[in-house]
Amino acid sequence: MSQIVELSSEQELALERNLVWIFASPRSGTTWTSVQLLSHQTKLMGEPLIGSHLADARELGDTYIRRYEEQAEREPYFFSAKYKHVWQHYVRKLILHRIYAQFQDISSTIIIKEPNGSMAADLISDCLAQSKILIIFRDGRDVVNSLITALSKGGYAEKNSGGAFEPLAGARRRTSIILNSRRWAKLVKVLSHTYENHDEKLRYLIRYEQLLENTYQEVQKLYKFIGIDISEDKLASIIHNTSVKNIPSEQKGIGTTIQFAKAGVWKQRFDDEEKQIIQGIIGDGLKKLGYLI
Repeated sequence: MSQIVELSSEQELALERNLVWIFASPRSGTTWTSVQLLSHQTKLMGEPLIGSHLADARELGDTYIRRYEEQAEREPYFFSAKYKHVWQHYVRKLILHRIYAQFQDISSTIIIKEPNGSMAADLISDCLAQSKILIIFRDGRDVVNSLITALSKGGYAEKNSGGAFEPLAGARRRTSIILNSRRWAKLVKVLSHTYENHDEKLRYLIRYEQLLENTYQEVQKLYKFIGIDISEDKLASIIHNTSVKNIPSEQKGIGTTIQFAKAGVWKQRFDDEEKQIIQGIIGDGLKKLGYLI
């Protein structure tokens, strides 16, 4: 059994300040950003799913609610608001020591890719107030389209299931569109709140579409934000090597995880009724983020 290392307060703070959390909806370019674009002189912790455990969520009527919100005022609830000062302190220590156990490093920049745990972005941000957070927003209609495509006939969920997965169709497709739209709308509220309440010097917000349109300029800004120097040649090389157009055709398109890598595909992928359903659920969120509807 490996010996547990207890970090000092100073070591905890040093590690905390070197963490960069990437929060976003799934299918918003977090893999491209963390694994590829921000790979220079950084280490990566991919999908620890901390947030999936801290913020279990479910449908309630026509909305989406987190267990934390539903139970916060109930004193016996483990994460009760009354005892937040206690559990927040120890959740912070748990996260930092778990990360240290994996990397054995408090001085390197560690990127934590957490799209599937982003529903708890505010809780993580509160616990680790000295960490940096990078929030990526993507047009919710393209997010829902990407998720639905992955789960439909020919999508990568079917392709990788060995015949055990039943692709979405008919009523199941409609139900999944509604569920994923509600989840996106809720996540926009959580991420917006997270951004608004984090130290302005330690937060960065970008839209996926900006990364697509002006990759060099935007990634250059991201490296400045995380505090890493990168030469123009090195940055240009990274962007060239990770550009969708330079990825072999068999590694992209429907049936792979790089399905579209462009904006606005939802217009051709949903029928009029589906567009109306999505619009009715996420329209307010789209407006808040500045997307045309």
